[in-house]
Amino acid sequence: MRQKAKNVQVRLPIELVENLKKEAEQTGLSLSSYVRVMIIQHLKEMVMRNGEMNV
Repeated sequence: MRQKAKNVQVRLPIELVENLKKEAEQTGLSLSSYVRVMIIQHLKEMVMRNGEMNV
């Protein structure tokens, strides 16, 4: 079963976006996919540190 999701739009400093684009290219992902992976990894790390997260 597919999870429900929402798209979000954020404004980031140009310098940060340029760095993220370079990192994304190195991994072969699009910028949006790379940012999504980074966010999910960070959230998983938070859950591991803090036990559980109510979302």
